[in-house]
Amino acid sequence: MPPIWKAAEVVPVPKVSPPMSIQNDLLSMSLHPTLVKMSESFVGRWLPSFLEPKLDHNHFGKRKCRSPTHTITSVLHTWMSCLDSGGSVSTVFVGFRKAFDLVNHNILHDKLKKYCIPDFLFMWFGSSLSYRKQRVSANQFISSWKELSGAMPQGSWLSPLSFSASEVTTIWRYTNVYIIIIIIIFSTD
Repeated sequence: MPPIWKAAEVVPVPKVSPPMSIQNDLLSMSLHPTLVKMSESFVGRWLPSFLEPKLDHNHFGKRKCRSPTHTITSVLHTWMSCLDSGGSVSTVFVGFRKAFDLVNHNILHDKLKKYCIPDFLFMWFGSSLSYRKQRVSANQFISSWKELSGAMPQGSWLSPLSFSASEVTTIWRYTNVYIIIIIIIFSTD
């Protein structure tokens, strides 16, 4: 992937008007070249066919024919089954505000290798994540370029799928809303 395709301009977008707090009232939006978005959409159509059979069945975000409703139904079914059999359920809800910032490229690389995706997709993915850089543009001010060492590009077509593929644990999750639900089931036996 050409280096110019891996450069993003980050602009602040207000969540409320007028914004009072930089941390709470602004979203950072990464602007990527159009050709990057197009290439991601092509890869995004190929990749699921290789990943789908290998992804955890309890993952519902950014997958065909799955929604938050499916997540809730699956979780409730598991709870009810446990309670019906005399067990008890303890639940911990954990929310990640910046879930895609937590994607470890090494884990993602190893998982994609294990999933046996075709070499050309594997190499494209590696190239697209390496040597990324960004700068911030606000009003008339533009920062210098900064090389990124991890995470997924904000606004990337493949970020949710990459987050799913790099997950280490088996959990109910719907990444589109950045919520991970951990279910701990205790049996009375």
